[in-house]
Amino acid sequence: MKLLNYDIVFKEHPLHISLCLSISQCKFRCKNCHTPELQSDVGIKLFDSNFQTLLIKYQEYISNVIFMGGYEPNDYKEIIKFLNICHTYNLKTTLWTGYDEVILEVLKYLDYLKTGRYIEEKGPLGSKNTNQKYIEVKTNKEIKINGN
Repeated sequence: MKLLNYDIVFKEHPLHISLCLSISQCKFRCKNCHTPELQSDVGIKLFDSNFQTLLIKYQEYISNVIFMGGYEPNDYKEIIKFLNICHTYNLKTTLWTGYDEVILEVLKYLDYLKTGRYIEEKGPLGSKNTNQKYIEVKTNKEIKINGN
């Protein structure tokens, strides 16, 4: 996984202050993608060491880590490794992906999951007609974003 950038965010998860990691190499080419630069092979390789440095730096300010962008099911062992590291810091974990489903091995390590690629005609996550879903994994309860 390659990290393009990161930020502390409030809007992407209404229940948490989150460290949002923008992961490049997203295979989806959604029309009018909100972060098209994630479609390229850019950024720095994410290793345990530089990842933990970020968590230590922001640990007292955040309660959740969001992985957004280039998640690929074939690389599930790598994302599980990083999700496990989050949990050792007592942080919740969230994956934003364009896929409609995530394999069970990954679900076991997630607290929250946003699925579904962006389809312009259906609107973004907060739209009444969106195809995207945002859930708390353990309860399958929908998380409301932007008035949806």
